[in-house]
Amino acid sequence: MVMAQKLLRETPAQPGTRFDVLGFLTAASGSAILLYSISAVSSGSDMLWNSICFMLGIILLSTFALIELSKARRGQQPLLDLRRFRDRAFGFSVLALVFVAFIRFGILFLIPIYLQNLHQQSAFQAGLIQAAQALSTLAILPIGGRLTDKLGPRPVVLAGLILMTVSALLMVTLALDTAIWLIMGILLLLGAANALVQQIPVAAMSRIKNEEHKEIANGSTLVTVLHATAAPMGVAILASVVQVRSQHYLTSLGLQGLTGKLLQHQSTLLGMHESFLIAASLAVVAFIVMCFVPGNKKRIRQQSEQPEQAVVAEELAI
Repeated sequence: MVMAQKLLRETPAQPGTRFDVLGFLTAASGSAILLYSISAVSSGSDMLWNSICFMLGIILLSTFALIELSKARRGQQPLLDLRRFRDRAFGFSVLALVFVAFIRFGILFLIPIYLQNLHQQSAFQAGLIQAAQALSTLAILPIGGRLTDKLGPRPVVLAGLILMTVSALLMVTLALDTAIWLIMGILLLLGAANALVQQIPVAAMSRIKNEEHKEIANGSTLVTVLHATAAPMGVAILASVVQVRSQHYLTSLGLQGLTGKLLQHQSTLLGMHESFLIAASLAVVAFIVMCFVPGNKKRIRQQSEQPEQAVVAEELAI
C-alpha cells in the first residue's frame, strides 16, 4: 500500500463510462462453464452433459465477442476492446502467450505431484528442488530484456520456446528413480525458457505508439485477461490427460503383472509423460505462431520504456 501510494500516478476519470454488465456476465459464465466441462471430462461420467456444457461455454464466449464488437462499433466503451486483434503483432503474440500459459501452469501443477507422490520427496524438499526453476528465471530475465532491446522480442521469444520444447521433451524421460540433479537440471532449463518467453507481451505491444495511451491500456488488459484465463485451462487439460491415461495404463500394466503402489505410480508417471508430450507439442505450435509476428527492431527501440515495463510487470505479477 505504501509503495502504491508513492509510485502509482493518478488516472483521470472518464465521465459517462458505464460498466459492461452483459459483457461481464457472458465472459465470466462462459469461461467458468468451459473450464468446468474440460475438467469434468476426466471423470468419464455423463459425457452428454459435459458436451452440452462445453458447447454452452463456447456459445457464451462467442456472444461476449459479438457484444464487445457491437459496442465498439457504436462508440460505446466495451469491457474488452477486441479490435486490438486487428494488429497482426498483437494477435499472434497473444495467441502464442495463450499456448505458453497452457504449458507453464500445466507443468507447474504436475511437477510437485511428480516430486511428492512419485519421487517420494517431502513438500519442503519438493519446494527446494523447484526453487532451481525460479532462480534460473530470476537470473535470465534481465538478460532477456537486454537482448530484446538489441534484437527485438521475436528472436528472444523463439529461443525461449525452443528451450521450453526441449524441457518438456526431457520431462518425458523422467522415471520413478531419476536423480535429483537431473530433475533440477531440467527445471533450470525450463526456468530459462520461462524468462525468455516473458518478452511476449513486449512483442504484443510493440506496434502501439507512445501517445496512444488508451490503446496501451486496452492492450495490456487483453494480455492480462487472456493469460489469466488460459492458465487454469492448461492445468485442467493436462491434469485431465494424466487422470484419463493413467487409468488406461493401470489396466494394461496390471495385465503385465505389476501390482500395488508400483502399479499406481508407474501408471501415473506414464500419464504424465503424455501430458509433457502434449506440452512440447503446444510449444512447437507457439513457436510457429510466433514466427508470424512481424519483426521490426527499429520500431521497438523507439517505443517508450514505460509501456514495456508496465506490461512486463503485469506479466510477472501473474
